Amino acid sequence: MTVKHGDAEWLIEVKMLRRGDAVGAAREALAQLLAYRHFLYPNGHAHVRMLAVFNEDIGLACVGFLEEQNVASVWRDGTGWAGSPTAREAGLC
Repeated sequence: MTVKHGDAEWLIEVKMLRRGDAVGAAREALAQLLAYRHFLYPNGHAHVRMLAVFNEDIGLACVGFLEEQNVASVWRDGTGWAGSPTAREAGLC
């Protein structure tokens, strides 16, 4: 899925944690985002930002892992949404 938010175009992948496997969900989200970006933007992808959405908190280690790869992340937090530093700065949560 792609979404325009403000001046940014976001490539989005949604993942469900299964049996609390945040590492697996984060790895799958990263791999899919990179593949989609490669194939959907063959003439350049510098303008596209990436976001991984999860059904529950993925923990600080996985948030950091995704942030290092330039992937913002958000997750359900009670009745709202919480997110990584990049997601918060972009107003996504």
